[in-house]
Amino acid sequence: RSLAVKKRNILQKTDENHLLLNRMQMSLHALQQCQRQKSDLENQEKMLEGAVFGLYAAKAHYTRTHVLLLEEGTLLETQRSGADGKAEFDSDLPLGSYKVCEISAPDGYIKSAQEIEVDAVWKEDGQKVQQFSLVFANQITKTRIQKKAEDTQEPLEGAKLAVYQNNTCIESWISEKEPHMIEGLHVGESYTLRELEPAAGYVTAEDKTFTVEIKEENGEYIPQDIEMTDAPTQIGIAVYEKDGDRKVPLEKVKAHLETAEGEVLSQTNN
Repeated sequence: RSLAVKKRNILQKTDENHLLLNRMQMSLHALQQCQRQKSDLENQEKMLEGAVFGLYAAKAHYTRTHVLLLEEGTLLETQRSGADGKAEFDSDLPLGSYKVCEISAPDGYIKSAQEIEVDAVWKEDGQKVQQFSLVFANQITKTRIQKKAEDTQEPLEGAKLAVYQNNTCIESWISEKEPHMIEGLHVGESYTLRELEPAAGYVTAEDKTFTVEIKEENGEYIPQDIEMTDAPTQIGIAVYEKDGDRKVPLEKVKAHLETAEGEVLSQTNN
C-alpha cells in the first residue's frame, strides 16, 4: 500500500513560551501492493478502503522553558481510508517529530509493522508547505488448501470443495494435484472447509473449521496451509455355501470387482 503524504505547515501564533504551532495536513493514499505474478498485475494499484492510520508524537515535545506538551508515543489523531484509498490528518500541533503507523489493515490484509517518521520541524523562514511521500507495504492474506487421499497421503483430484463463513459460500473449486489458493480471508475470523462432492472411490469428509492466522518464516509471511483427507470407500464381500437353511462361509474363494462393462475395479483377493 502506497501512502503519498503532503503536510502544510502554516505559522499561526507564538505562545507565552515562544512555541510555534502548525497545522499538519496529511493526505494518505492506500494502495494494494501485490507480488509480481501475472494474476496480480491487474491489482497493482488497487485502492484499499478501511485501513486505519494513527498519527503519533515520535518524541516528547517541550516548550522553550521545558514544559512538557506531548509525551512520546501520544496518539494524536486516527483516520480511516475511504473508497478512494485516501485518508487525511488535519491537526494543530507543536513543531517537532511525528510518526504515522497503521493501526489496523483493511479486511483481508495483514497490518504493516512499519513506522514512518515525519519531520515537522520548521526549516526555512516563511516556508508554508512541506511534502512527503510515504510507502506502506501490505500483504494480502493467503490460505493454501490441499486435498489428499487418506490411504496414500497423495494429492487427490476431482473433489468439489468450498469455503463457507456462516451460510455464505466464499469460494468453491474442484481439487487438483496442486493446492488451491484463496486470497483475502480475514485475519482472526473462522471459516469452514466443506466437501460438496468426494472424488470417485472416496468417502465425503467431515467439515473442517479453521481460523485465519498470520504465519512467518525467517521474517517473511507464508500462506496458511489447510489439509483435508478422504478415506477410500470400502466394500465387504462374504461368500457362503447354502446348506439347507444355513449359510456356511466359504474360504479360499478367488474374486475381484468389475463394472458392468467389464472394467476391473480391484485386484483378486488373497
